[in-house]
This record gives sequence, structure tokens and C-alpha cells, in this order.
Amino acid sequence: MLKNYQNSMESSSAAKMKNDKAWRNVSEEIKRIFRRSVLQLQEKGTMKPPQAKKFLCSALEDELDFALGKQTPAFLKKCVCYIRKISNFDRHAKLPEMAKYMDIVIAEDRVMRNQEAYERLLKVRDEFIPTVVASSNLRVYSSVTHCDMKLGYSQEVESHYVEGLCKQFYEDMVDIIQATVQQNFDTETDPLYDEILQHLSLCKNFSSFYDYKSETLDLVQEYLLPSKESRMSPLVVYGGPCTGKTLLLAEVAKQAYTWLQTEMGPETDPVVIVRFVGSSEFATNLRTLLQSICEQIAINYRCLIHFLPNKIQEMRELLVNLLGEPSFHRPLVIILDALEQLSEADEARKLWWLPAHLPRTVRIVVSTLPNKHGILQKLRCLIHDEGRYVELVQRDRKACSQILKQQLLGLKRKVTSGQQIYVNEALAKCTLPMFVNLIYQEVVHWRSHKDVDDKSLCSTVHESIEQLFYSVENKLGQRFVFRSLGYITMANVGLTEVELEDILSLDNSVLGDIMVSSNLKNPLRISYDLVARLKEELEGYLLERQVHNATLMMWANRHLQLIAQKLYLSNEEDVHQMHSLLAEYFLGAWSGGRKKIFHCDNNHFASLNISQHKNPHSQQPSHKEASAEKYSYDRQTPEQPWVFQCNLLEPDIFFVNHRKMTELLYHLTRSGRMDDLMYGVIMNFSWLYTMIKIGQFEKALTDIDVAYNYSQEKELKFLATTLRSIKIKVMKNPASLSAELQQRLLPVVTSLPKLQHLLLECDKDGPKYCSIVPLHSSMDVTYSPERLPLCSSYMQIVEILPTLAPNIVLVALEDGSVSTWDVESRQLLRQIDTAHSVVLGIRLTSDEKYLVVATTKNTLLIYDNHKSCLLSEVDIKNSKHCGITGGVAFINGFTLSSHHALAWLEASKDVNVIDLLYGWPLYLFHCWYEVTCVQCSPDGMYAFCGQYLNTTSIFHLGTGDKLATVTSEFSGGFVKSILVLDTIHQMVMIDNEGSLSVWNTKEITNPRLMEDYDCRGDENEVVGIELSEDQRSILICKDKSIEVLDTKLWKMAEKFKAKHAERFVAAVLSKNGQSIVASMENTSSIFRQWAVHGQPD
Repeated sequence: MLKNYQNSMESSSAAKMKNDKAWRNVSEEIKRIFRRSVLQLQEKGTMKPPQAKKFLCSALEDELDFALGKQTPAFLKKCVCYIRKISNFDRHAKLPEMAKYMDIVIAEDRVMRNQEAYERLLKVRDEFIPTVVASSNLRVYSSVTHCDMKLGYSQEVESHYVEGLCKQFYEDMVDIIQATVQQNFDTETDPLYDEILQHLSLCKNFSSFYDYKSETLDLVQEYLLPSKESRMSPLVVYGGPCTGKTLLLAEVAKQAYTWLQTEMGPETDPVVIVRFVGSSEFATNLRTLLQSICEQIAINYRCLIHFLPNKIQEMRELLVNLLGEPSFHRPLVIILDALEQLSEADEARKLWWLPAHLPRTVRIVVSTLPNKHGILQKLRCLIHDEGRYVELVQRDRKACSQILKQQLLGLKRKVTSGQQIYVNEALAKCTLPMFVNLIYQEVVHWRSHKDVDDKSLCSTVHESIEQLFYSVENKLGQRFVFRSLGYITMANVGLTEVELEDILSLDNSVLGDIMVSSNLKNPLRISYDLVARLKEELEGYLLERQVHNATLMMWANRHLQLIAQKLYLSNEEDVHQMHSLLAEYFLGAWSGGRKKIFHCDNNHFASLNISQHKNPHSQQPSHKEASAEKYSYDRQTPEQPWVFQCNLLEPDIFFVNHRKMTELLYHLTRSGRMDDLMYGVIMNFSWLYTMIKIGQFEKALTDIDVAYNYSQEKELKFLATTLRSIKIKVMKNPASLSAELQQRLLPVVTSLPKLQHLLLECDKDGPKYCSIVPLHSSMDVTYSPERLPLCSSYMQIVEILPTLAPNIVLVALEDGSVSTWDVESRQLLRQIDTAHSVVLGIRLTSDEKYLVVATTKNTLLIYDNHKSCLLSEVDIKNSKHCGITGGVAFINGFTLSSHHALAWLEASKDVNVIDLLYGWPLYLFHCWYEVTCVQCSPDGMYAFCGQYLNTTSIFHLGTGDKLATVTSEFSGGFVKSILVLDTIHQMVMIDNEGSLSVWNTKEITNPRLMEDYDCRGDENEVVGIELSEDQRSILICKDKSIEVLDTKLWKMAEKFKAKHAERFVAAVLSKNGQSIVASMENTSSIFRQWAVHGQPD
């Protein structure tokens, strides 16, 4: 009968109908016989009711029981059941279309409803569903459909029902999704929950592939069980690559709870903490690793952590203290896999943080490679008991052959004796667990008649992985596998199945290769079954892990990742294109019905088919192929907002699009899409607000710095500086972000035009969170400054000195008076009269004890600043050999140290040194050339005397000895200024043209030249120099430009140029070093302000 039925498939329609009817009769008879047999076996007791139910149950009953029968009430809240009754159905049973909607039987040429099937259906409706509803809140909808009296169940009736069902289903799904996500809102913002979930999902996956049972597992079990020892130490599992350390520790984590409960009784409630180091950002950095472990211990043992320490040493102390919380009823097991994957930060690889001695109720199991970063050697220095070390070694060939045989028997397969010879040869070369598994993946597909040779199996793990990938390519298509595995490998943290399907649907090269015989139509997508088959082929090698409530595909180990990179990401052009496509996907560039161009081959345009396979390793397409016709198709990719909101009326209740947060910036930078990076991420208000709202302010600043490093756009540096200045405000109240940004960015938008995009977004999205919108920026308001009259008559100010008190200043006038003013209260506090001497300048010592005044009489007047009384008057003279001829020389300059005053005359080679305490001259420092400037070291021990020909001499202020003399190679000018960076033992000479030389003064008698910065020839005279308080920046103000130098790298950090008709006359750094205030010559605006790392305001 079966033979005739199959042969009739190509026969005439009449014969086919006859055989079809005959076969149906026979098949129904077979079903009846089978059913009677099962019932008889059940009556005799040979077959138990549960077994009989499997054979008597219909597919519908089985599916409903699986979906609803054994689920928790929480799960059933997310389910919906639709029950539908079709009235007068029996009347129309004879219509052929009715067979699609009801079970029918044909008896004596009569078509009627299958009564037995109908009764079973009624039982499901009237008994099973009500039982489930009674124990849960399952949603159930009932409806009645009335058939057309003439046409029965017509297409119109069905369309009407389907349309109503779809609307109801959509509303139910939206309702369920909103209810579910609101319940998960707390976990959404809990990084610890997500971190634990990631490692548990990895543990579940890794343990499922632990097939190679060994005595090592028994040794670890023995270690975990209670011991009489008073103190314990960690257990170390070590072994080479691919020896199965990760799988072993995953199995230990899975079994530990059961082992301890079995040994200590059911009332025992062990706590098991597992971390796969290197698998996540938190588990790679020591600080975050210890923090997450401490928090998990504290939650499990209900300990209150008042605050998390900032110092890593204190974090380690917190861990040690928390290890004292476990008890015999609640023991603690901590499992740390792959210590060699720790980053170098905080000297993590020195293992100083790992407790060497543990309480009796605590166990720590760690694993490592034996020869990576010296981890194992450091462990041996920390843990001296050799019994605490377990080595995973390769098994012998016979054991591996037996394991392989058992695996094959599990699938009722085996290899022939001839094939076994080549299997043994391969195992003789390598017996690593991963290698054995890869051999199994190959030989499981062998047929007994397959001819194999010595090239059928590889001899190393890496070669076997390559062979595995090639076999998948042969099954699923080279281009599809090439791009699929490439995308998974290059993703920042992995891809979901749906994301991979969407991305491949955007990849024209993949579509062009797999859609050979399919007509192009909207939407244009690949079939999901290809992704499902890829996962099936790579089961055990492509794992899943939970990251921010998304199930991501990732490689099981780094060897698979390395081979995938070698095979699929070696071509730079392909990699750039793939990163760009991933960036487009996470930008949502092709969502919302936006169509993407598809390239069709001209030869097949008529049929709208793509029939040419493309080799992923081939060269670029020819000119003929490149000029193919272009058509656009909807790829149905999803929107990619930064956040998902449940209710637009509650903007603060949202869920972050973590996938976009994690992947977009990564792929934009690697594909060089700077405009998308600038405007799609960094200048996107929604991104900034979301990052601040979820507590990722520092991460946002890091991302902006990354973007700046790639693009060098000064707007980004200015934005980062602005955000740092408002950090406290916006962290406390994120809703104020829009107002704060607009207030600070509006005044500079003309100079930094690319900030306009962010300002427009602030204006559009800011009111969603805050109703305050700045109409005028406080930085952009013109006003008249307050004026403080210093005397009754018009008098020129010689100098103004600030003091340690921000409201107190000292002012020297040309009439010889020096006044101390409180500028807030506008009061004169004290005044000094210098006997009508013309004042050249005034100086205060750092402690403000002494005030020194230089006069045109070539004298220094030393005053007690607080009492305003004259202590000493010292004449400044030249030596007889100073070389000055003719005329009168005035004091050219003077400076102070903590205990000395140093002064020199015009065109003089001598520097007078005066003791401030006693008011008498100590020595004359004799220099080689005319002195131009003098600077003392902050500790008051040394004086640095700058001279012509770019020469500097160093003197000891305590002894008067000359210690050294250095000359810059830019010896054409003179030393304009000397800066002493005492924190790093450096001295900086800056000449009149702005050229700079840096000397290492650690050995003060023999300074070494470190850096030269040549600015000669730009016809740009230096007018002012300043060192920032933190000594990290040097400001050099020239008449045509302002330069800011970074003292760490000795490179120009910023440069601001004056406009064509403008000249700078002075510039100073703000106290925090973040901005510059400069005065311009011949301009109506006296002051202009710059933001360091930005552009002029």
C-alpha cells in the first residue's frame, strides 16, 4: 500500500485520489489498532497510566499541558488563552474547507465531525482550562463566531475574526509587557543583580558541557565538605589551555549546594558565589570584582554596609571582615575562574588581595593557567600547603578513546575498525578535552561506508576548530557563516539571535548569496531558521549568557574567538564595512519602514532573482557588477531609542536600551563614522540624560574623551569640561541638565558651532524633565563693573597684589603710597607712606609676613605687612666688575623667597641677596651675562637667575655658592621667565620668543636637558607667563596668541590666536586652571574668557 501510494504521486489525479482514499482508510485502521493495544496494556497493568497518556494524548492536549499545566502562577500571569466556538459548525461539515477547522471522519460517504476528538476538545475547554484559571490569574477570552447560512465558514467570516483577534492580542501583549517591565524596574537599575545573572547563566551553560568526569571533581568535593582543620586556605586548580578548568569549576558551582546539603543535612543553606574572571567588565577589574563579591555576601548574610570604601586596600579589608559572617548552617563557597584574566590595575595579578587563611565555614576555589603572568608562582608563595593544589592534566589515549566511544553510543552510533585507526592516530597527538569534543563533532557524522584517511582528522585544537567552521560553511553557505561568525566575534559583548537575524538582513552580500531562487519583495529578510541551524551546528561552542536581561551569543572560550578572528576578520575592508553596518543597526538607521538599497545583478533583473554566489574571500566586484541596478527594500529592523518608556506621562520610569549603550559607540569609533559619533551619541541630549540618570556620569565623560581622541573636535573637549563643572548639580538633580547646559553653552555657540545640535536637543527634550528653560545665560549678560576709588585725585596705579584673603588687595600708587583695601566692604584697612619715593613694584612673601617695596632710589623697603611699619631700607648696588658704563641704572627687577629678597639693576650681571629678617645684604650672585629674571625654589633653598643668551645660573641661597650654569640651544634671545616645578624636580626656561627648554634638577649641580620647544621665527613676542597651581599647565601669552602647555607630556594642549587686528596685552589662568582671562589692545571689550580644552567664549 505504501509503495503504491508513493508511486501514485506522479500518476493521474484520479488514480491519486483513489490511492489517497485507500491509504486514509488503512491509516485510520492502524490508529484504532494502536489505540486498542495501549488500552489493553493499561488494563492488564503492563503499561502505567502516565505512559499510556503519552500515546493516547493528542498533540493539542500535550502542548497545552506543557504550556499551562506545570507552570507557576507568576508565569501564567504572562499567558493569554483565547477560546472560540463556531456555531452551527456541523451543518457545514461536508464543505471541503471545514476540514481545516475541525476533526472529521468519513463513514459510508458521509462527512461528519469526529465525535471522539470533539469530546476531548470539550474536556480541554470545560475541565483543563477552568482548573488552570482557578489556581492562577490566567486571562481567558471566549467568543462565538456565526457562520454564513449559505456559504458556511467563509473567507469573510475568517478575516473578520482574525482582525479582531489581532487587535485583542496586541492590547493584551502591551498590557502584559508593561506590567512585567514595571515589576522588573528595580532590577533594571541594579548592577549587582545583572552581574550575578551574567555569571550564573555562564555557569549553567558551562556545566551542561561537563562530560568528562574525573577524580579532580572528587578532590574539589572533598575540599568543600566540612573539615576538622581550624583554618583553611584556598584551593588552586591549574592546568594548560583547553584542559577543562572552566567547565570543572562551573560543575563545582552547580553541585556545591547539593554536596553540602547532603553532607550537613537539609536544614543547611549554603551560599555559592561564582565569578568567571574576564567574562565581564566588572569581573576583570579587581576593584569592581571585590565590590560585587562583598555586596553579594552582605545581601546573603544580611549585613549592612554603610559605605563602600574608595581605597582598594580597604575593600580587601571589608572582604576579610565579611568572610567572618558564614556559619555551619550557612557556609560560603567562592569560586573564581581564570585569575590570569585580571587586569593589571591595582596590582591585581600580585594576588595580595586573596585571603591566604579562611574561616572553617568558608571555601575559596580558584583556577589559573600555570605559565601566565606568574599567577601560579605567586599562589605558591601565598599558599604553602601542596595539598591545596590540583593539576588538570591530559588523559591518556585509551581513556579518551573510551570517552569518545561512550559519547557515540549515547546516540547509538559507532565507528568502524578502519575508521578507529585514524581516530587513535589523532588522539595520539592530542588528548585535551576540547580536542576530544571536536573529534566527536566530526566523527558523529561519519557513515560506515565513508572513506577516511590521515587527513580526515586534525592534530591540534586550532586546526580542528578551523575544520569545524569549514564544515558549517559547507552546510549553511560560505558567505552566511563568514558574516554571521564575524559579527558575533566583533560585537563588543555579543549579539542576540534576533539582532543577528536583523543585521544579516541588512547585509546585502549575505542576501545576495542565500536568496538565489527567491523573489525579492518587501520586507526583505533572511529566514530565521538559518540562525537556528547555525546555533545547532555550533552547540557547545556558541554559548548564551544573560547581560542586562538580554540573552547574548558568545564564544565558549578564547580559542574559538581567536580562530574566528583569523578566518573572518582578517580583511580590514570587510571589518570596516561590518563595523559600519553594526553601527547603522544600533543607530536605527533602517527602522520605521526606511528602505535600504539592494544591489541586483542586471542579468537577473527581469526575474528579480539573485543567482550569483559570492566568495567572501574573493576580490572586489568588477565594474560591471558595481554598476548593477539599485532597489530599496524594507528590512524591518527595530527602532533603537536610548530608553524604552512604559508611560509617556511618567518620563522618569524607563528602561535603558543597554544593547545600544554597549555596542553603538564601540562600532562608531571602529568604523570611523565621526559625524554619527558626534551627533548620534555625544551631542545627543537623551544619551547624556540617560547616562547621568543611571549613575554613569564618569562613563559618559570617558566616552566623550574617547570620541575626542578619534575626532579631535574641540567642542567635545569643551563639553567634557562643562559637564565636570556641573557634575554635583546634575548628579543631585538630573532633570536640571538641560537648563545647566543651555546656560553654559549658549554664550559660546558662535565660536563652537557644533554645540548648536546639542542645544537644539536640550530645547526639544529638556522640557520633558524640567520646566525651567533659560532665556538668557548668566554668562552672556553685559553689566558695568563696580568701581572702587583709591584716592581723591587722579593717580596712576603702579601695581595691585592679591592676598590669601580673596577680598583683600594691596595697591601701590605713583605717589609712593601702598594701601590695603577690603574690596567687599570698600574700606581702607591700612596705608604705608614711602616718603614720596616713586614705587617701581611691590612684593609679598608667601606667608604675607613681609611687604617689600622697590623704589626709583634703588632701595628696597622692607615692611611688617600686618603692622605697616618699616623694618629696613637696603641699597641695591652693582659690583665693581659688573660692566655697566655711563648713566644711572635703576632696579630692573626683584623677587622674594621665604627668607630672602633678591634684586638686580638694569644691564647688570649681579644679583643682590638681602636677609629679610635682619635687613642686611648677604651676597652678590655673579652671573655670566646680564640678568633678565630671577626665580626662587618653593622651599627657599635655590635661586635660578635667567640671563641673556638663554643662560641660567643656579645658586644656593644658604651658602651663596654657584651650583651650575645651563644654556639653551636657542641662545639668540634672553630668558624671559623661569618656572620651578618642584613636585617633579624640573626647571623650565622660557625665552622672549616663547621657546622653552625643560631641565631635570633632581641632581641640582648637574641639570639634564629633557625637552626643547622651539618657537623662534614667528615674530610673536611673549608678554606674560604663568604656571597653574597644580603645576600641570603653563600659560604663555604672546601678543598674537595664547598657548597652554601640558607639563606631563610637554606638548601644546591648546592654542588660541588673536584676530588680525587684535593684540594680547595680558592673560592669566583661573584658580582651577580651567579658563583663561585675557585683555586685548584697542578693543571695546576689555576682557575675554577662554575655556581651556575649548574655544574662546
